[in-house]
Amino acid sequence: GYSHLYANPDMLVSTFQRIDLPLVEEITQYNYVLFTDADVYFRRSITLDDFGLPLPESLSMGYELRAGMYPLNAGVMLMHVPYMKKTYDNFLQFVLSNKEGMHFGVHGPVDQGAYNE
Repeated sequence: GYSHLYANPDMLVSTFQRIDLPLVEEITQYNYVLFTDADVYFRRSITLDDFGLPLPESLSMGYELRAGMYPLNAGVMLMHVPYMKKTYDNFLQFVLSNKEGMHFGVHGPVDQGAYNE
């Protein structure tokens, strides 16, 4: 299989929740939001200053360091919320109209593959 996410319907659905983050009212009050998977560990507090300038116009993702993986991992994303909200409808349409279903070839599975592509 392409990904362990396809083995469990709950995991598959939950990975798409990242796409909807710009629609969550409590999040839209911020210009930037850092999203991380639950298994990400921070050894110290971080601020936007830690990301350096310029901050991303859309989003920035963490690097995947495993062999055979596309280099960007949606498990760590700094999202520019106004941009993500503005482009939400187009991005969702792009994801749902993928001719390969929920896999984006070398770019990876589900929303991570879509963000990479």
